[in-house]
Amino acid sequence: MNVRLRANEPLSRLAEQLRDVGGPTVGELDLTNCIGVDVNQLLPLIAECGLLQRLRCPSCAIPPSNVIRLAMQQLPYLTEVEFSCLVDRNALQAEIKNIVSSKYPPGGGAFTLRRIYCEVGQHHNFVLLLALLHHSPNANDLHVHLVCGDFQKTVEACRGLLATHRQLETFTFTSELPSPIQDEPVPPFDFATLAAVCANISHLRSTILVAVEDDLTTEWIRLACVKHDWKNVRQLCLVLLPPRPSIFYPAAGGNYRDCLRAFSNALAHVVEINISTFHFEIGLDVTALLQEGSLQFLQSLSAPPCGFRRVSALRRLALHCPDFQELDVRFERRGRFSRKATEFRDGASPVFRNGLARLTLSQLHDAACLWFIESCKPMATLRLSYCPLEIHYELLRRPLADSSGPSCLIIQHHVFEANLNRFGQLRYLYLLLETPLSPSAASNAVTAASRSLPYLKGLHAHYQDIADPRLLGTITWLRGPGGAKGDRVLRGGPCFQSCSTATFIGLAKPLNRDIQPML
Repeated sequence: MNVRLRANEPLSRLAEQLRDVGGPTVGELDLTNCIGVDVNQLLPLIAECGLLQRLRCPSCAIPPSNVIRLAMQQLPYLTEVEFSCLVDRNALQAEIKNIVSSKYPPGGGAFTLRRIYCEVGQHHNFVLLLALLHHSPNANDLHVHLVCGDFQKTVEACRGLLATHRQLETFTFTSELPSPIQDEPVPPFDFATLAAVCANISHLRSTILVAVEDDLTTEWIRLACVKHDWKNVRQLCLVLLPPRPSIFYPAAGGNYRDCLRAFSNALAHVVEINISTFHFEIGLDVTALLQEGSLQFLQSLSAPPCGFRRVSALRRLALHCPDFQELDVRFERRGRFSRKATEFRDGASPVFRNGLARLTLSQLHDAACLWFIESCKPMATLRLSYCPLEIHYELLRRPLADSSGPSCLIIQHHVFEANLNRFGQLRYLYLLLETPLSPSAASNAVTAASRSLPYLKGLHAHYQDIADPRLLGTITWLRGPGGAKGDRVLRGGPCFQSCSTATFIGLAKPLNRDIQPML
């Protein structure tokens, strides 16, 4: 029996479900995104599920020490756990003390636990994850997702974790932060080296092809087509790096056309392709991958803006890929890399018959941003990361404020100044900002925004704490299932649902990065 509590449902609803089905009959309990629950009331309800096998509670209010205690003492049949480890450094010692003070039975441990998914914020939280692993000797599948912090320090922490926990058969690392690498990777090709290439790796799921640009690169790609069988590849990330430090990304010119076409023909059943760090010179774009009959199963593509200089590239994508759902266009800033100007020469008009499930635009100028929105609408979800660069959001009112506008809008930028009344169709809004605010001012802004958007079900915002600019403040507003009387505001909670502008197309993926409908 599976039981789930939605993000905006009261805890009494969970108690009601457990009474109806009987706690001991529950095999899976899903508390994902339940950020506003009373933990003291929730923990006894979880303990009622004595035969529970799967506990899912990422982006939930449960502290890591309580998750560990549940796995160690109260859920003896638990095989899978998903949770968040986002403890502030000031609260870390209290969490460690709670773990140390727990009186585990002699020889006790989470012996049945096999799979762990943990969202980590800041590398100091690894001490809490290690505490769970220490008491889970049979855990063989670990997925760590970095939400925020220092990428390099987190990779080093993961390297140490792998060295000391040899029982792990599958290890997956995903990150909201991009890798800072900009040069050719060098042996040994261990976890740290591979993570530095694309920031998202799995032992089993994704295929990463790294090409270091030189005179022989096209020949290496051609040989890869001939000497390997690609028909079972579903996810692919193709990275083009310079052979030595550079200020610009290397770009594929016309001499790449034939080898890229041969490569696309070899990818008979690929579903996701990530070429966001594979740039194109003028005269070549993503159409080099799109021929008659090739990539017909493609659903998701992440590419740089230089891959779409003409609207014909989008039209061909729509024509040859009938199941296409998600487009991600971004300029990845890594190390010293700078952008070269991309000019869009054709007028924009919608090219996808049924629109897109999700469009992501990152680090694009005003004209390019508007061009892609007009060409790809309607879209259910629109993610804008520092895009438009000039923050002229009033320019977006026209393409977004009509019936073809998104139901979910995610904006990441330094500041945001626009009239939200124009986006009346929104159901979910994420404002990932760096605006200096006091907690009370942030609360007032969120409340005002929720009142101006009649169909809104959830609003999640980031801001810079005006008292301490080093602190990231968060505030989440949820519309209650019973109307305004049930509305809830949570300050300082974990990130919620689709709070992300990173791309995981063609890569290992974190959990809990899609909208889960609320009542």
